[in-house]
Amino acid sequence: MDKFVQTELEGAGVNVEETLRRFMNNEMLMIKFLRKFVDDENMNKLRTLIADKHYNEVLPVAHTLKGVSGNLGLIKLYEIFSRMCQDCRNDQYEDLDGLFAQAEANYSKVVEAIKKI
Repeated sequence: MDKFVQTELEGAGVNVEETLRRFMNNEMLMIKFLRKFVDDENMNKLRTLIADKHYNEVLPVAHTLKGVSGNLGLIKLYEIFSRMCQDCRNDQYEDLDGLFAQAEANYSKVVEAIKKI
């Protein structure tokens, strides 16, 4: 993998080595799926749900983002979405706004890095 690409992705919190292994060391396939992540609408859906305080509808969207983040090696996002899912399952919504702010900040870094590759 090109060092620039690897550095950009790792700087955004992507576990490049593990993700490449998941994609059978097929760098182009990994990049293809990372680029699809940028176009995914679930983050926009989550943003709207959080802004409108529809906390009881957050779980399925956060769960989808957790799965995608985990599969793509987006470690920081995976951890945040995992916490959101856990909180929603326990009907504990008080931290969702803060968790979403963390997710959005990291999401921006990830998207910016992906767009450079």
